Amino acid sequence: MGTTLATKQDLEILKKDVTNRIALLEQQFKADFVRLDQKIDTLDLKLTVKFGSMLFVGFGLIIAAIRLWV
Repeated sequence: MGTTLATKQDLEILKKDVTNRIALLEQQFKADFVRLDQKIDTLDLKLTVKFGSMLFVGFGLIIAAIRLWV
C-alpha cells in the first residue's frame, strides 16, 4: 500500500506539469482568438464592399428605370 501513495514531491511535479499544460493551452487559445479576430475583420471588409457595390448598382438601376420611364 505504501507504493501507491503520492509523496509531496510527486504532487509538486504534478502541479508543475498541470500548470505548464494550462499555460500552453492559454497560449493556443490566444493564438486562435487572434486568427479568429483577423478572419472577422476580413469578412467585415468583404461585406462592406459587397453592400456598397449592391447599393451602387441598385441606385444605377433606379436611375436607369426613371430615365426610361420619363
